[in-house]
This record gives sequence, structure tokens and C-alpha cells, in this order.
Amino acid sequence: MFVDSHCHLIFDQLKSQMPSLIENAKKAKVRYMLNIATKPEEFEANLSLIKNHNQIFQAVGTHPHYTENDNEKSAEKLADFVCKHPKIVGIGETGLDFYYEYSSKQKQKRQFHRHIEAAKIATLPVIVHTREAEEETINILQEEYKKSPFSFVLHCFSGTEKLADACLEIGGYLSFSGILTFNKAENIRNVARKAPMEKILIETDAPYLAPIPKRGKINEPSFIAYTAQCLAEI
Repeated sequence: MFVDSHCHLIFDQLKSQMPSLIENAKKAKVRYMLNIATKPEEFEANLSLIKNHNQIFQAVGTHPHYTENDNEKSAEKLADFVCKHPKIVGIGETGLDFYYEYSSKQKQKRQFHRHIEAAKIATLPVIVHTREAEEETINILQEEYKKSPFSFVLHCFSGTEKLADACLEIGGYLSFSGILTFNKAENIRNVARKAPMEKILIETDAPYLAPIPKRGKINEPSFIAYTAQCLAEI
């Protein structure tokens, strides 16, 4: 049995193919999928998309790309919203992306803190996105954890051993995507080799990052088996 801990089924490449995606996932022994919202406008649409599918759950948050013009609710209001929907099991994705910097660094940081606060109130895990912002991500996670513990996962892990160690030290999880299978990703495989098995998740990040041998194709939850095979070999 597999769990795809991070996919975007509302995205145009996938949402029109839900029946076949679910059937393919079933054949690949994918029992559960966590569908991720990336901005407030997607919250209700995502919930409507998955409402009749018992194997699909939801996380809601604002991707750092979209924080610049974000009018998202306060941490308290966001927590209140998620607590009204049993299928919402996480806050995110959220975090920092300084590679593209579509949103200012300060707004990204404020939003990241707000999402963590909402997750604490709702007692749900945080799904963390980080790119070219390792030091800042570590600082915020450690700062918030010192205030009060919370659960979190670094989704689509593609960082350094330093980031992995800092995450694991305060009880976080690492989620590996199809990147794990890429030829030039030996550094990611080294992190996976050393990480405790009980702290590892796998994901597709569908429709992106299809694993070898599906690289270049539109990714889908059934492809999680290839990442699981690579992880098992490691």
C-alpha cells in the first residue's frame, strides 16, 4: 500500500482525468492521496473535487509564489475554516521560495509564520515548501518550535544534509518525490539513506516531477511506485 503525500489534482493537467487517475492509483496500490491547495481561491474548489472520493484528503495553504497579493484569513480564521472540514488534514503548502521570488521575502516570511500558527491552533501538520531559502526556513521552523511544538514535513525534499538534520532534530519529516530517481540526484539519495525510516514520506507532486522511467510525462499518483522502488533500493 502506498500514500501519495502531495499531489495537485485540481491543476488543469489532472482534474479532467479524475476517474482514470483514481483507477490507475488503485491498480498501483495507492490507498490514499493528499491533494494540496496552493492559494485561497482553490480551497472550496478542491474540497468539491474530492468530496466523493474517500481515498483523497486535502491540505490548504498559500504557496509562497502567491503571497504578494494574498488576502488570506488570519491564523485564527484559517484554523476555524479547516476545523469545519474533516477532510482537511494539513496546512500548506506554505514556506519560502527565494529562487523565483514572485513574492517579497518579508511577505513570504509573515505568511509562513501565520500558517504555522494556524496549524498549531488546529493541531494539524504543516506542509513546507522551501527553495533557495534554507537558512531562513530553518530559522523560522526552530523559532516557532521553541514557542510550541508542531508537526511538519519538508515536501519534495531537494535540500542539503544540513536542512534535513535541522528538520529531523525538531521532529520533522522528509518527503521524497520523483527527484529521488533522477540521475543527478545522488545528494538527495544520500540524505534518504541516512534519514530514519519512520521520518520518511513519499510523494509525486503531480502533475510535476514524474520519476524515471516516466520522466517528461505528466505525473500522476500511480507513479509513486517508482519513487518507492528507488527508496527501497537505497
